[in-house]
This record gives sequence, structure tokens and C-alpha cells, in this order.
Amino acid sequence: MRRSEKGFTVIELVIACTIAAVLGSVCTMSVFQATRSIGASESHLVTVHQLRSASDWIGRDVHTAENVIVDNLEYPNFLVLTWTEQDYIGDDTVYHAVTYFFEGLTEGIGTLKRNHSSSAGTDDNVLVAQSLYYDPDDPGSTSSTSYQDSVLTVKLCAALGDSTETRTYSYVPRPDFEP
Repeated sequence: MRRSEKGFTVIELVIACTIAAVLGSVCTMSVFQATRSIGASESHLVTVHQLRSASDWIGRDVHTAENVIVDNLEYPNFLVLTWTEQDYIGDDTVYHAVTYFFEGLTEGIGTLKRNHSSSAGTDDNVLVAQSLYYDPDDPGSTSSTSYQDSVLTVKLCAALGDSTETRTYSYVPRPDFEP
């Protein structure tokens, strides 16, 4: 190239293109990693929310329950709670039963539902939590219940995408009381 001509040499252009390509790939990888990280965070938040929802429902019912049944339940039943509502003004005693059960399990992942029935005619189902893991053939990793020494222990496992979360909750049912 002559000294009087202005412009870039081929080597300078190749070096500039290489630097631009490296910077572009670094930026692309950063954006990809950030997007993946946001997705994982969202999955984690959803699993934690599902566990908290199930814990809130179960806790409310356990604190009302007089009887807790966890043994010898047939699939899909997970937990059964019963109590009696006394009417101290009249003679209308109402018997309540709440059954928590799994529905729509695919590869052990499904929804936890709550059925509340009573002698007064109540019979309603409520979706308690989604993406819970329940597989009776996998006792170490599955959602489970146990009732010993008047303490209900509920282990809940949730899975969504690559995010899995396990929480264990302990509840003490209401003590028997006389009005």
C-alpha cells in the first residue's frame, strides 16, 4: 500500500472482524445464560409457592381435625382428617371429613386436591397444589405422611422442569376440649 493511500489493510480488517465475532458470541452466551437463569428462578419460585399452598391448606385442616388418618390409605388418597362440629344451641351435629388425594400423575408428578364433605351436604373439591411428586414405589424421595405421638409430619416434594424442592412440615392437631 502506498503511503499516500488511506484505508485499512486486509490483516487489520480480519483482526477487527475476529474481535467483533468474539464480542458477539460473549454477548450471546451472556444473554442465553441470563435467560436460562431467569427460567430456573421462576421454576424454583413456582415449586416453593406450590409447597407453601399445600402446607397452608393442610395446616388449617389439621388444626381443626380431631382424627388424623395416614395409614392404610389406598391410592390416590394421601391424608384423611375428620372432625365434629357441635351445635351447642340445637341438636345439629355436623360431621366433616377432608381427604387429600393425588390426581393426574404422570411419571409421579401430579396435582394435590382436597375434598371436603360433611353431613350437612357439603361436597367440594379444591386444587391445593400442582407439580407435586408422589410415587409410593420411591419412599425416599416422594411426598409422604406419618402420624406419631400426636404430631403429623408431612413431607412434600415438588418438581417443575429442572427445579425440585422438598419441604417437611410438622403439625399438632387441636387438643380435645370440652365447652
